[in-house]
Amino acid sequence: MSTPTRDDALFQPIAQDSLGSRVARRLRDAIITGRLAEGERLVETVLAEQFGVSRSPVREALTQLLGEGLVVDGSSARGTYVWVPTPDDVDEIFSVRAMIEILAAEWVIDRLTDADFDRLDARIDQQERAIACRDLLGIIDEDRLFHESLCQRAEHHRLAILWAQIVPQWQVLVYRRLQRDVARVADTVPQDHRAIIDALRRRDLERVAALHRAINLRVAGEIKAVLDEKGTVTSQ
Repeated sequence: MSTPTRDDALFQPIAQDSLGSRVARRLRDAIITGRLAEGERLVETVLAEQFGVSRSPVREALTQLLGEGLVVDGSSARGTYVWVPTPDDVDEIFSVRAMIEILAAEWVIDRLTDADFDRLDARIDQQERAIACRDLLGIIDEDRLFHESLCQRAEHHRLAILWAQIVPQWQVLVYRRLQRDVARVADTVPQDHRAIIDALRRRDLERVAALHRAINLRVAGEIKAVLDEKGTVTSQ
């Protein structure tokens, strides 16, 4: 067997899922679901002991979550802690989301095929299964995949980057909204998506844009109400 050349070695298959990525996934889910509380301090040595790993993958995971905005690197005295969303954060995230979704619609509305609409309809079917099981993470994931499919279909590289940047913090916020009133809120997800699909089928860009603005404004308002309630409880 010949010794690989420098170029051969360079292009050997790379492991898709490092230990650090797996730790990050566990921490991400815990932050989204609130098992790690907002403002909770995250200590490398403690996390490494809890996960049964060395500090290196924990450090890798925290760096990844820092880039996603789910953890914050505070002063040296405080260290790393879980992101604490504010009403301003909500307004910024959902205004950017509306902008992304409207731009995606502008790029895809004239190229969507019957196969594309079949895939969007299938996403709604998956959402309804998650709703029936009251699977909050599943509901959020299907919501993400619905909009993400339109962003990907746009084939707009920079738009895709912007979308990926806001998704982690968006997941935290919409989980809080679902926790507050899952029975009512969950049913609005497929309803909103069906309205968007209908407007896309009719190639009505003005209607699609209006829907995205109205939906994001409504959801942002509901999330800010949740944050306000939590602030009131905390102050008491």
